[in-house]
Parts: sequence; structure tokens; C-alpha cells
Amino acid sequence: MKHAMVTPLLKKPTLDASDLGNYRPVSNLSFLSKLIERIVTAQLMDHLATFDVLPPRQSAYRPNHSTETALIAIFNDLLMSMDKGRGSALLLLDLSAAFDTVDHGILKDRLRHSCGVDGVAHDWFVSYLSRRSQSVSVGGASSASSNLAFGVPQGSVLGPILFVIYEIPLYHLVSSTNVDMHQFSDDTQYRIDFQFSPNAVQQREALSSLADCATVTEDWFTQIRVKTNMDKSIFMYVSSARSSSQLESLPLQVGDNVLAPSLVARNLGVSIDSTLSMIPQVKDVCRKAIFQLRRIGKIRKYLTKAAAKSLVQALVLSNLDYANALLFGLPNELLEHLEKIQRSAARLVVGAKKYDRITSHMKALHWLPLRQRIVFKLMVLTYRCLNGTAPRYLSSLVGRYHPRRSLRSATSGKLDAPNIKLDRYGGRSFSRAAPVLWNELPLSVTSATDLKSFKTSLKTHLFRVAYPC
Repeated sequence: MKHAMVTPLLKKPTLDASDLGNYRPVSNLSFLSKLIERIVTAQLMDHLATFDVLPPRQSAYRPNHSTETALIAIFNDLLMSMDKGRGSALLLLDLSAAFDTVDHGILKDRLRHSCGVDGVAHDWFVSYLSRRSQSVSVGGASSASSNLAFGVPQGSVLGPILFVIYEIPLYHLVSSTNVDMHQFSDDTQYRIDFQFSPNAVQQREALSSLADCATVTEDWFTQIRVKTNMDKSIFMYVSSARSSSQLESLPLQVGDNVLAPSLVARNLGVSIDSTLSMIPQVKDVCRKAIFQLRRIGKIRKYLTKAAAKSLVQALVLSNLDYANALLFGLPNELLEHLEKIQRSAARLVVGAKKYDRITSHMKALHWLPLRQRIVFKLMVLTYRCLNGTAPRYLSSLVGRYHPRRSLRSATSGKLDAPNIKLDRYGGRSFSRAAPVLWNELPLSVTSATDLKSFKTSLKTHLFRVAYPC
């Protein structure tokens, strides 16, 4: 029940296989132990939600939270800052083997004092953490069993939740500063905005605040036996293309580490660039999709249409749909690259030739075109914001329209859209795009009584918009 068989997995296919630091130690546990963990996790998450224990901007392993909701909130703040003519400094902090260095004594204290887990429940967690062991399996050979005095097993159901609990005090530590923080498990990112000024005075002040926050964070992680990896941490500036000329390429110094500003960074599975043009992300998605289409194409003649459709949806369309809400408002010539991928995928499924018209085939497959898929994602999130099931950091961005005078529009169900200066920045933000798109929907869609009926009505409406004939 407490023994794990660790199988090292290379984090990325492109990494050096001879470097042991490039492997992720995934623990394979017994089926029964994971089943028990699922039951405990369900009860623990209900308890944490009831008493609002977890930090509001920690998006990992929580109902209705995801990497996508985290990214939408981060991009919203960055885009609105750019719309106001400001710049932002962004630090993506990397931790070394965070799950493996968890101190059980500190974790037990967190469970009792931060989460209110006491009595028999606390005793169960003490038993869960104690006397654990593991063996490493490589190439069919296994090592001798070794006892684990620290850490929570990667690959377990409960381990990631326990790590989130382990770092709860960090939120209270950073909230006293002027730096914004967002977390997804052990991925921690800091953001601070600044006005452009002569001699980059405000930029330097912002960097100083960010460096101080990072130093305090590094010291705090050291106290709880977690090592920050500044060599793999990424620092970058984000500003509009026009304002980038006013930026000074100042590095961020955290202790003895000096981080030079990057132009592109990988953040929660999305490639972001310093102007949020999303060109690197579109290129990455196209490259992955083309690779998968070629693989499926080699075996297409052995597949039924239904099997080919399932493969394409799982391996190609899933890549197009991930974080596609961030693509709203991008230039048509950029989105056209992704639309070509979707049309190629449809041709592969139905067996059409390269230059055949594909609209009727996509309609028969019941596939919404790319732009409608983006709108669908945004509107579902907006509906969840209005019915209270979305994360608070998204729900706070959407509000009902309340006119200053008594007007008939007060009961129209419209949403309030903030004023912006530029469509290419503020117009792409969730706080602006969500109400603008929502207010354009027919009343029959927005008046749906539950999420399932809303999705059905929304898809029907978008399908008619995409295929009017």
C-alpha cells in the first residue's frame, strides 16, 4: 500500500537523455491505494472548499479551475496593462524536485493549523506519510527498496493536493507586497506593472520590488526545504509593440543570480512572446498538428471514418482547442494558419482531396470552425462566471450592466463592458471580450437555465452562424 515503483520518464523528447535532471520520477502505486486516495481527496477538497482554505489564485487540482482559466486571468491582466500604455515584468519561477522535498513534519503542521484537519483525520494523514518506500525500475531491472523520509509521491492522487497545502503560506507572504502572484501547483509566476518614464525610473523601481519579492520567496522556500531553480526560471518584459522601444533591457537580479529578459517563454503549455502576438504559440500548435496529421495519414486506409474522426479529435483538434480563448481578436492572417489545419483534418477524416471544398464535410462532421470554437470557449466560461461556478479571479471580471437611470435595458441581462483604447490589446482581454460577445447572443441562448442546455443552445446558434445555408 505504501510502496511505489518509480519509472523515470523524460520530461520532453528533445531533452538530453543522459542528464538525470531531465527525468520526472513518476511513482506507480497499487490500484487499491489510489482508490483509497481518491476517496480521501474528495472529502479533503470538500473540506477545503467549504472553509475557503486554498489561495484564490491557486488553480491546481480544484473543481472548475484549470491551466486555461489561469492563463486567461494572467493574459487579461497583461492585455489591460498594455491597453493603458503600461509595461509588465513577468517572472516564471522554477522549483527543483518540489514534490520530493516536502518535509512531513511541516506538512502535518499545515494540515492541522492551516486546514483544520485534526483528530482521526490528522492521524490518517500521519499514517499515509509515514513508512513509505520506493524502488526504481529501469530497463526491466529494479533497485532495492529504500525508505522515504521526505516528499509526496508523484503519480499519486493525494500527493499534488498535499503539496498545494504545503505552500499555502506563500500567498499570504506575497499578498503584502505590490506584486501579483498566480500559481498552478509548483508553477509560480509573479507580475508587476510599471509606467514608462524618463531614464526608466519606474521600470527600475518595479524590478526592485519584483527582485525583493523573489528573494523573500526563495528564502521562504529554503526554510521549508524546497529549492528554487533560478537557472531555469524565466524573466521577461511584456509590452505593446509600440512601447517596446521605450523599454530598457534591464536584467533581474535575485541574490547572486542574474536573469536576462527573454523574448519568448513557455507558460502552462502556451508559448508567449513579449508583445503577446501569439505567433510562437500558433507556430507550435501548427507544428504539432501537422506531425499528428502525417502520422494518422499513414494509417488512414486501415481506419474506419469513425475511428479516424476519433483520432483526429484526440490528437489534432485537442491541440487547436487548448487555451484557444487566448486567440480571440488576433489578425485573420494568423488565425488562417490554424483554420487550414482544421480543414486538412476534415479532409483526412472524410477522404477528400487537397483542393476539394470542405465546408459541407465539416458541417456533416458537426465541427464548428475555428473562430466559432473560440467564441464557444469564451461564452461557456462567461456563463460559468455568471452562475458562480468559475474561479473567483474570472468571475470578478464579469458583471451585469446597471444603467444610472431606470431604463428597460436594466432587465435585458446585458453585461457591462469596460472601456478600452485599443482593440488589439484591451479588446482581446477576457473582461472586454466576454461581455461584448455575450451581449451579441440571442436571448434564447443567454436565458438557458443550466450549463448543459446553454452549451446546446450556444452550439446550435454558432452552427447556424458558421453554416447559414
